[in-house]
Amino acid sequence: MNYTRKLFKDRVGKSIAVYLGEYRFQKARALLLETDLPANKIGEMVGFENTNYFYVSFKKHYGMTPDHFRKHPLSKQS
Repeated sequence: MNYTRKLFKDRVGKSIAVYLGEYRFQKARALLLETDLPANKIGEMVGFENTNYFYVSFKKHYGMTPDHFRKHPLSKQS
């Protein structure tokens, strides 16, 4: 497994965990903008089993909660 992680990081330039986290947040952001699904459901859809953790992590990543992002998508985009 360590070999696979090393190959991935050498190719992509970041760890599998970082890549997956960024991918999940990009998908969540798109779903927040393109659907009317509740944020907690979107969190589940992108792989967060715990709604509170999704909200805290999303806020840490984007500087705002998923609900605030949906209302003000241009306030800050990473």
